[in-house]
Amino acid sequence: MIGLLKYETRPIILAVTPPSIFYYTEDLYNVGIRRGDLIIMIPSKTAFLYTTMPIKPMLDKMSELLYGGITTCEAEWIGEFGKNQLKGFKKAYPYINDDFRCFSVDSGWLILNALKFTIDQGEDIYDPYVFNTRLRQQRFLGCSGIVSISSQSNDRNSAPIGIYNFRYDSVNDILYEIMISSYDQGSLQLFTIYENMNWYDNTTNTPSDIVKSENGCPFKDSQIEYSVKGAGMFYGIAFRITINTMFLTFYIWKRWWNLEIQEITESR
Repeated sequence: MIGLLKYETRPIILAVTPPSIFYYTEDLYNVGIRRGDLIIMIPSKTAFLYTTMPIKPMLDKMSELLYGGITTCEAEWIGEFGKNQLKGFKKAYPYINDDFRCFSVDSGWLILNALKFTIDQGEDIYDPYVFNTRLRQQRFLGCSGIVSISSQSNDRNSAPIGIYNFRYDSVNDILYEIMISSYDQGSLQLFTIYENMNWYDNTTNTPSDIVKSENGCPFKDSQIEYSVKGAGMFYGIAFRITINTMFLTFYIWKRWWNLEIQEITESR
């Protein structure tokens, strides 16, 4: 990780899942990397860990590194139906984090729809082959988009992918994610943009991929620290210049200041 300090490129992808992200961000922070040095992208929702980890210093390091970054995973609570489902969930469970709960809701509806369809067909719901077949035949609109299961595997068909932006709530001191865009390969509109990206510098202007020091020095701005020795040298030099200026001013005053100026009354 120390080698990252030598690179001039800004983006980095951390292919890690919670809770490993705590240890990675702590190590990056400890070697001197700060907000804006890297634009971190993570293939998993992460901010929900902020409410589960009691170690404040580790949380501070995590929020410092991830703020303005990106995370991607299957989209939740999308569309009008998803938003209404989220309102109902928060009303029923106001103290429970809603991350990943959408998938639980859709999984429950998938099973309920398959049970209802099997009963309507007059078939035995206790027959695993019959129920598995009917389960794979379901297709409905859920809070995470169109839900259907592949007939060739246990995977879901073309689940929409959400692109989330890390934000920081200074009032409640909490890191959170907000979906700024989604990608749905099964839709006519592949990308849907919800709002602009908020980068590490609190602007919507896309930063350069190259890290450039603002002070023109061969080190990062975040490495600037107060130096007692340097301050002592500065004040010492400033004091010496002040004394020299005082002596020079006194000499000029004594040598030339009080000289009587002779008026020129005739040409010479």
